[in-house]
Amino acid sequence: MSRLHALRQSVKQNLEEVRRGVVSTEAKHCLHCERTEQQLPLLILQFMAGQIWICPQCLPVLIHAPHKLAGKIPGAEKFGSPEPHH
Repeated sequence: MSRLHALRQSVKQNLEEVRRGVVSTEAKHCLHCERTEQQLPLLILQFMAGQIWICPQCLPVLIHAPHKLAGKIPGAEKFGSPEPHH
């Protein structure tokens, strides 16, 4: 199966789930800047059996300064500092 075909199938399945009420149609927002999926693309993350969303502009915060997300992600204050990569 080509990637395009797989993507189309996934979109079709997601639309069916929305129609059946399996998936919430509530607007998603970035956990850091609060902008919505209507304003910019959001990345979805699976964490602690749940889903959280973050925008590409705020992703560096999650990577380099996760402590700034304390109170927004459970346990973020315990993530610690990233290892230096240079």
